[in-house]
Amino acid sequence: MPTATPHSTHSFLDLPVGQKRQVDRVCREFERAGSAARIEDYLPRVGPEMRAVLVNELIGIEVERQRAAGRAPDLAGYLARFPEYGPAVRAAVRATAGPEVGGTLGKYRLTGVLGRGGMGVVFEGEDPVIGRRVAVKVLPDRLLADPAARDRLLQE
Repeated sequence: MPTATPHSTHSFLDLPVGQKRQVDRVCREFERAGSAARIEDYLPRVGPEMRAVLVNELIGIEVERQRAAGRAPDLAGYLARFPEYGPAVRAAVRATAGPEVGGTLGKYRLTGVLGRGGMGVVFEGEDPVIGRRVAVKVLPDRLLADPAARDRLLQE
């Protein structure tokens, strides 16, 4: 199995724009493939310098699927599968501990996940006051203290 290079990172935001697009494309393919998709099969689709980021993103997607099905993520299992990406694995499991489908965030009831990327998770929600469907974007914990990330979210 390929190993992370000394210059690899597990932060999506640290990647150049072209590499962010590659990671996003692979994440979309992984999501479209559904629950039968194996992270290991998607890692070779990006260069070694991007694999820690991809591991982080794909585990996040997989953990969200597990939580939606009522299962807790298996950190030890992920660490055994991806020992060379330990920091990225831990960050992915930690980052998905936020709001969950079926819960609430502010006044919004979260009814599903529309997507996930480097800037967080977009939930499908319902505004109970006006009875309308909404999209609710949530930054991951690692970006909450980043003023540039907050500004980018507000611009969206």
